[in-house]
Amino acid sequence: TKAALDAKATLSLQEYCTTKTLAYAESLGQKGEALHCPMGVGATDELLMKVSQLTGKPVPEQLKLERGRLLDAMADSQGWLHGKQYAIYGDPDFVYGMARFVMETGGEPRHCLATNGNVAWEQQMQALFDSSPFGKDCKAWPGRDLWHMRSLLATEPVHLLIGNSYGKYLERDVGTPLVRLMFPIFDRHHHHRFPTFGYQGALRVLVTLLDKIFDKLDDSTIIPGVTDSFRVHGRATLTDDPALLADSAVEGKVPRLGILVDIETAYTQCSKAFLRSHLWDPARFVDRSTLPTNGEIHAV
Repeated sequence: TKAALDAKATLSLQEYCTTKTLAYAESLGQKGEALHCPMGVGATDELLMKVSQLTGKPVPEQLKLERGRLLDAMADSQGWLHGKQYAIYGDPDFVYGMARFVMETGGEPRHCLATNGNVAWEQQMQALFDSSPFGKDCKAWPGRDLWHMRSLLATEPVHLLIGNSYGKYLERDVGTPLVRLMFPIFDRHHHHRFPTFGYQGALRVLVTLLDKIFDKLDDSTIIPGVTDSFRVHGRATLTDDPALLADSAVEGKVPRLGILVDIETAYTQCSKAFLRSHLWDPARFVDRSTLPTNGEIHAV
């Protein structure tokens, strides 16, 4: 800590949480640099270039390889992430960094909320939205809470909700799948051991988003009360044929690209997973009256 006083510069990865820290560092003659959370490609690029500029040393080859692997993974998953809509909440710097990464994947951060965000943050967010076609219908909400987010999700639904553990109550109320990426995560174990910053962190975030998308896809293909299983295999290609895409319009918006599947095999699958689990057997359902209410749980 004492040696830090002789540092050439102080880099902050959370601009809105460290204004006084940077001011103190600058009062000691250091150069202060404020960045947002380095999530995704562009933000990590900026961090590494800034470090390289300050130290006069080149970016290590290992980090360049990590960058290449991230870009390759993003390209591979483009078909599943393009056009996805998100609601993001939490610390202002996290929301900014996460929204920026989401747009790099072709997603739309429709609702971005930071309770401790201010007007300056809102303006920065708007500038971010304006920098990409994926930010066209997006809006930042400073000084609002999760009750406001609940209203947004109910009236303007999105595909995924990104934030901390408190979002699980919104997931229960409105059904929007929650991706836990922001502190605090108190209802899961060891999330803090995995990075979200840098190229490796972005790869982890990418996989987390994809897992949630695939989980939701699996859930939506299960029809309550039906134990029949049916599998379809084939080859998928991208199409921009207006005639094919017209039937996929949502709220008057026709997608620019679609996935065309040529079916090669289709067959029924053994239903033992449904049958052995007694998934739809009413006799196995738990009587709600035997469980404590939410109030009783909180009282404990």
